Amino acid sequence: MAEAQFTYTQGDTLPVVFWKIDPLINLTGATVTWSLDDADGNDVLDAVPATVANGTYLIDGVSTALTPADGVVFWAPQPGNTAQKGIYRGSFEVTLPGGGKLHSPNKDYIEILVQEAL
Repeated sequence: MAEAQFTYTQGDTLPVVFWKIDPLINLTGATVTWSLDDADGNDVLDAVPATVANGTYLIDGVSTALTPADGVVFWAPQPGNTAQKGIYRGSFEVTLPGGGKLHSPNKDYIEILVQEAL
């Protein structure tokens, strides 16, 4: 596994995982879920609710206005989601208003590292 795209310390609820769908799709009316597996492929989180970005968010220290047409989704870790240290892989599933589905990333996964709290 390459260097983690998102790093947490046990118990963290930030940073939020913002992800731009590629290729760009207008997500107006879409629903989105987030799934997370451990390094052995076991489900840690299975299709928990995620969000289509629609508002102003602080991303990498920059205030960013987004609409569903920008094709950005996000998952905000909840208490307990980062309780166990380890290497994880995540992905979003988007369901479009017409019923079409896609996973993003569509190649590989979003790499997550949860390191031990000191």
